[in-house]
Amino acid sequence: MTKSEFQKKLNEASKIVESWPDWKKNTLKDSFKSRNTTPREEVVLHSQPSSNKSSSS
Repeated sequence: MTKSEFQKKLNEASKIVESWPDWKKNTLKDSFKSRNTTPREEVVLHSQPSSNKSSSS
């Protein structure tokens, strides 16, 4: 596909999307918004020494 062919397809797709209602155009953008009213509590993981050491006999 040449650059001009790509641009033509992009323009066609843009015209189609422009005819959509706002709710449809913004569905994915809105789906990433938090639905929680308060932020989540921070989780801090601490590394622990491995207790599963194997010894050679």
